[in-house]
Amino acid sequence: MALGLDNRPEFFLHWLALNSLGISVVPLNPQWQSAELEYVLTHSEVRYAVVLEDRLGNNKTNGDINKIIEKMQRNCARDTESYLEERTS
Repeated sequence: MALGLDNRPEFFLHWLALNSLGISVVPLNPQWQSAELEYVLTHSEVRYAVVLEDRLGNNKTNGDINKIIEKMQRNCARDTESYLEERTS
């Protein structure tokens, strides 16, 4: 799970809660540009992300995270379809 909550108490609470459930957390730096975000999210194989609403738009500081999230969703759907095909074969 990717967390884009900046330096806030909510980040730490989410991190602890997710770790207590055995879920790996990938922190997202608010200063990363679009290419850096895409690299981290792609290589970490993140399937879910919790981000602040103001980070979802286009801006120079954070890049276009909407496109990256859409790509993550397509990859997740593709992986799910592949898994289901393997289970039914």
